[in-house]
Amino acid sequence: MIHALTVLVALWAAWAGANLAALILAALLVRPNQPCFNGFRIVIPAWLGQVLTPAEVAAVLEHERGHRRHMHIWSNLALTCCFVSISAARRRRLEFEADDYAARGGHAQALASALDKMSAHPFDIERAARLRTLYP
Repeated sequence: MIHALTVLVALWAAWAGANLAALILAALLVRPNQPCFNGFRIVIPAWLGQVLTPAEVAAVLEHERGHRRHMHIWSNLALTCCFVSISAARRRRLEFEADDYAARGGHAQALASALDKMSAHPFDIERAARLRTLYP
């Protein structure tokens, strides 16, 4: 029994280690074309300043700080290491949480405007409308 438990723990540790290694490699090697918090730093692509006003860039930065503040990537990693898939509902909730963080910092309208400019995806349109409604 102890041998089987040791094997299971070793397999889980390998699984968790592989997920952590993937996160680290992605943070080091992947150059995202969208603003993001990769677990270690906030990445803002150069094109953002050409499309958005300074207030909108500040709002996007504050949104990414919300992801960092709430440790979203690390909680997702912990769930993944426990064999829990990250649902669409959870991803939505985390985006709303980061939006609310930015909005509480006074960036609601600028973030809504930035979302309008950056994406025509229905979820981003919903997020912009939500910000305008909850934080007029």
